[in-house]
Amino acid sequence: MYIYLVEINSIADSELSHLYQLMDSERSKRAQRFIKPKDKVRTIVGEILIRYLIIEKIGLKNKEINFDQNLYGKPFLEGFPSFHFNISHSGNYVLCVINDNEVGCDIEEIKPLNIEEISTAFFTNEECRYINSDSNNRLDKFYEIWTLKESYIKCCGLGLSLSLKNFSMNISKKGNISVVNRDNQYGYYKNLFQYTEISGYKIAVCSGGDVVKPNIITVDQNELISHFNSICLQQERG
Repeated sequence: MYIYLVEINSIADSELSHLYQLMDSERSKRAQRFIKPKDKVRTIVGEILIRYLIIEKIGLKNKEINFDQNLYGKPFLEGFPSFHFNISHSGNYVLCVINDNEVGCDIEEIKPLNIEEISTAFFTNEECRYINSDSNNRLDKFYEIWTLKESYIKCCGLGLSLSLKNFSMNISKKGNISVVNRDNQYGYYKNLFQYTEISGYKIAVCSGGDVVKPNIITVDQNELISHFNSICLQQERG
């Protein structure tokens, strides 16, 4: 499993227009519909990153890359069932994970919110007790649970059909993470990892395979776009 993190920065309109042409039409239109420039950049960087990784890891040409989605909306690469990926973005970062087993990831910028209301609505009693166990770190613990649950749901690929209250994240005093399913309906074996390297953010990754916790690979946005453009140009020239 490989985890990639890109810190985003602004992209000139002329460069955006060029990059739109290197994406499939549906994803390009989706990115262009965003009003805020940062939303456009996050979406485009995520798209360029996964395309670059597919080209590098599998050897496809950019024009040969086709995405589809399962019944619950989780995207996958057509024709390559053993290649799994997931993308998440928040604030100034884009996170992408690739794996040969099911995978899910989530990154969240830590912002003040109504912890009590959201926890009661979406978390189990056990998770609420964990969040409230340290009054000085409730917000931090909230985002721990939130990102773990999001990454788990995305890894399962079942979307909103998997209720957030149907399973509970159990974080031991040593930091070991396990999933407790109330009825074992979604009793998949999963590995869950948390990262706190980025100040002000929480990151969680969930894998369907037995893996050792990997390090995060940081990617420079400008270098990524430059390399991707060069590869696409070479492919067009044959």
